[in-house]
Amino acid sequence: MSAPLRIEGGFTAGAFPDVVEFLLKDEAHELALLHAAQTKKVDIYQSLVDFLFCEIYTEHRLPCIQFYERKKPNLAIAVSTDEITAWEKTLMKALTLAVENRRARRRVYWTKFRITALRPAG
Repeated sequence: MSAPLRIEGGFTAGAFPDVVEFLLKDEAHELALLHAAQTKKVDIYQSLVDFLFCEIYTEHRLPCIQFYERKKPNLAIAVSTDEITAWEKTLMKALTLAVENRRARRRVYWTKFRITALRPAG
């Protein structure tokens, strides 16, 4: 059995403080994310925030793996603060959705979960 995944660190270290704070605030938030991720390979990532970011923004999976291999910089260094801010809003939306789904005992497949999280508000 592998060790529990840490909440922050890795590729996204320092990039999404609101996401980290939300996950640390209540264990139910972390459990809700893991519930939403039931069919995903979470343990290939160095942190839950890496997982959430790379599985919502799938185009960042390869740069994340390259970071793990020490071939790419940390996300917070590599992109603008405007991009980080926009992504963090979406990740917070995803976490809120995960909590709502778990409270309602709804099972939502990751693809639908991801699409809903990425959908513009309005």
